[in-house]
Amino acid sequence: MKNVIKIFYSPEKAFKEIKEKNIKPLLPFLILVFFSLIINLLYANFIIYPKKAELLQMQNLPPEAIERASKFLSREFLNIQTLLGTFIFFPITILLISGFYHLLIPIFGGESKFEHAFIYVVYSKFINVLAHYIKFPISLFKKGLIVHTDLAVFFPFLKNKIFLYLFLTQFDIFTIYSLYVISCGMNILSGVPKKRALFIVYSLWLLVSIIISILGIKGRRLAF
Repeated sequence: MKNVIKIFYSPEKAFKEIKEKNIKPLLPFLILVFFSLIINLLYANFIIYPKKAELLQMQNLPPEAIERASKFLSREFLNIQTLLGTFIFFPITILLISGFYHLLIPIFGGESKFEHAFIYVVYSKFINVLAHYIKFPISLFKKGLIVHTDLAVFFPFLKNKIFLYLFLTQFDIFTIYSLYVISCGMNILSGVPKKRALFIVYSLWLLVSIIISILGIKGRRLAF
């Protein structure tokens, strides 16, 4: 648990201690899933469920379609969906990202074990979970789902510039720091030089951000 706390303010020291003591990822992973479940249930019951009527109206659906869709936004369904997402899809996502880094590391001169990649991906996710805990009371106060901690907050007038606005939303302070955590783990556990690790992680993130922004544009166009 000390390493989990330390990851928020000194990831290098946390990973060095993990390496020295050969700490296994199972307990941190279970802690991550637990705190993810709590915050996801809070969002489902206090943010998404109260706004279900508004969310349905935004889709411009016919009355019969709204009636069918409202069943999928019932409190029971949202809670089941949250449980499935947290216990199944969230771990699968972590495993896929870990596997990707595991395969990538040898190309850049590192010696990665899957366990090492899994460790620094799990620890990086604690930053993302913390972000949701910080944003939740703000969302509750605003009665809105989206809380910006990214560059888009400074450029609200760019909402009509869909690509640029979506691209700016990717520059979230918590995301940036979580990527830094991954690079620290990559450096200390996998032996990739620090500058190279930073380059790998942030270059991949930049590429994914561009793709997400492009797909977001297409998604909005299809919606209209």
